[in-house]
Amino acid sequence: MQRDRLYVAEMIEAAERAQELTAGIDLDALEHDRQRTDALLWNFTVSAKRRPEFQQS
Repeated sequence: MQRDRLYVAEMIEAAERAQELTAGIDLDALEHDRQRTDALLWNFTVSAKRRPEFQQS
């Protein structure tokens, strides 16, 4: 259960970071900003990797 809380915290942090990375820019600007796009994809990866690890209750 404690491990699940840590995973959820990581997922929330990754989602918040993704919001920060995309705040105030449009899709065209994002497509031309390689560093921002890579950071955004990393945060999606962190979030997606954690989801299957939750215990089934």
